[in-house]
This record gives sequence, C-alpha cells and structure tokens, in this order.
Amino acid sequence: AIIDQFVIGDNSTRVSITIFDNSASLLQPLTADSALLDAAIDTFSPGGGTCISCGLTTGAASIDAGNSRPGVPTAMLLLTDGEQTTGDAVAAAATVKAAGTELFAVGFGTGVSQATLDAIASDPDSTYSVSGASLAALTYYFATTFCQAATAPRVPPSPPSPPPAAPSPSASP
Repeated sequence: AIIDQFVIGDNSTRVSITIFDNSASLLQPLTADSALLDAAIDTFSPGGGTCISCGLTTGAASIDAGNSRPGVPTAMLLLTDGEQTTGDAVAAAATVKAAGTELFAVGFGTGVSQATLDAIASDPDSTYSVSGASLAALTYYFATTFCQAATAPRVPPSPPSPPPAAPSPSASP
C-alpha cells in the first residue's frame, strides 16, 4: 500500500486523507496514527465524477487548519483515476503551490490526462507528475522518487549575484 511507504510518526510524516468525486470530504485529518489511516482507507469506495479542484481545496484546508507544524515542509499527493469533470484543477493547484505546499500529481488507469497532471504538479514534472496503468504499476515511483522528494529538505534559492563593480577611474600620466 502507498501509505506503507512512509515513516509515520509525531516527529516524522503525518498524513491526512481527502476523497473526491463530484465533491470532496476530509476522510481523515492530519495524523501520525497508521491504524486510523488504514481504517479510513478501508472505508473508501470509488464514486462518480472527478472534481480534482474540490480535492485539492479540501486537502489544502486540512493542512492549513492549524494542523501543520511550523517550519516543517508540507507536501500533497493527488491520486486520481480520471480527468477533471467540474471546477478548475489547475487554478486550485496554483493556490496550493502558492501556499508553499509541494504538489505531486499521480494518475492511474486509462482516463487520466498527463497534460493535466503536469499542469497541476510542482516543477519539475519529471519528479512531481507521473501516471501508470494501475496503482500497483506505480509502486516503484512511490518507493523511490516520491518518498525521497517529499521528505528531502528544501534548499532555499541562491542569493542573486552582486552587481558588477563600477570601473575605477583611470589615472592619467
């Protein structure tokens, strides 16, 4: 299972689960309790449409609701088996990313648009956007790229180079 790829604990990874179809709901708020996460996943059953923007907005609210730890990077994993059918997924993703959350977009099955996943995901797409025929086919991505990127410390950008020094006046003989 995807959740088994994480080291979950109060001082490590905490996870929340948001489900979405025609709308979205928070299935499990941020927690370090693997049993609660497993129980939440066991209650889930796939539904109708695909409102990715609803899922992103609800998921971001679970992070922003005073539940995230100050100074700790946040990451969101979007799993979808379909194409956005209502709302604006790219605009919702832009809001999530503007708040400082790294956004991974993962699609599985035949109804997924790679172009939409790329537009939703943080950059670079080669790290943050992936699709496959099934979740099982994506196991290697979760075990390697995703877990490494989601837990890696964020390196701040380099400061800008200083402006060139003004030429010194030349002395005349």
